Amino acid sequence: MRDGHGGTGPGAITPDGCAVELYSRLPIGGEPDIIAAAVPAGAHILELGSGVGRMTHPLLERGFSVTAVDESREMLERVRGART
Repeated sequence: MRDGHGGTGPGAITPDGCAVELYSRLPIGGEPDIIAAAVPAGAHILELGSGVGRMTHPLLERGFSVTAVDESREMLERVRGART
């Protein structure tokens, strides 16, 4: 964990103090719809700070190609179907 950061919660904790399991339980929300409306169909999206794939997976379902980037190996292990 990085200096100045701390975290608690179930399971692995990321370098910035986030509980991986908590992020995997959060609802998706409307962000994928906003992104889909702003970029051309089938576009390739570079998702920085992708976490567990809460945005990645819905974007893949909408036909986008996604490269998911996150500093946490534990977060990226939960991303399916995208390049990491």
